[in-house]
Amino acid sequence: MSTTSAGSRFGRGRHLSVFREMDPDNVARVGRTGRHRVAPIDFWKNDHISYDVDGSMTSIVKSQEVEESRKRSKKSSSKGKKKALTVVEEEEIELDPWEQEEGALVGNYRGFDAATEVPSNEIIEDTIAWAEKGIQPRDVGDGGFKFAKIGSSGSFFNWGLIELGPDQMKRTKNSRYMHMVFNVQSGTVEVRMHENEFTVHKQGVWQVPRGNTYSIKNIGSGTARIFFAQARELHVQEEDEEE
Repeated sequence: MSTTSAGSRFGRGRHLSVFREMDPDNVARVGRTGRHRVAPIDFWKNDHISYDVDGSMTSIVKSQEVEESRKRSKKSSSKGKKKALTVVEEEEIELDPWEQEEGALVGNYRGFDAATEVPSNEIIEDTIAWAEKGIQPRDVGDGGFKFAKIGSSGSFFNWGLIELGPDQMKRTKNSRYMHMVFNVQSGTVEVRMHENEFTVHKQGVWQVPRGNTYSIKNIGSGTARIFFAQARELHVQEEDEEE
């Protein structure tokens, strides 16, 4: 038995042709002359009869059509339409008491000996965490933006927050000896650093290496909040003198 598959030229479903080879004694009757008599075959369906060299019938091959179920893919109803943006709702969170009250958490940690570059036995008590309530940006001198100094470590490292209203800008400034890193917590800003100009969206980060100029402009419709941290390289002797 063999099979083949074909499609209709009239657009109907596909069908499977199953060819069966049958014994003439089972499907044909024998006439008076001893020859097999069989009903006319459908040659257009590739039905055929095989004969021996002496003219006797050896086999009959007939096809049987089996309709195949064609899987039709459903057309997407959203074709040609823009996908709607999914609005992600922020998960409601339960604040810790320190986050609700002062907004700053005081803890302790071991000191560090810069000369030997190993931890010291000194225990230092200081603020180690800040919540949103504990970060209150205030207007700078020209009122162009708001600024909050959050914390610092000696004179070599400090961090804070910049807040820009719509169209507000932190004008061009040189980072001097500080290497700076910025993170956009909310909003969209346009940044110019040296000769580079680019846009940074929420959760984006960029840097300003030492000795380069930079400026930040809020190009979004809401308030932009940018966290920053900056550090400078100090030698041990210089650090001791400043202390």
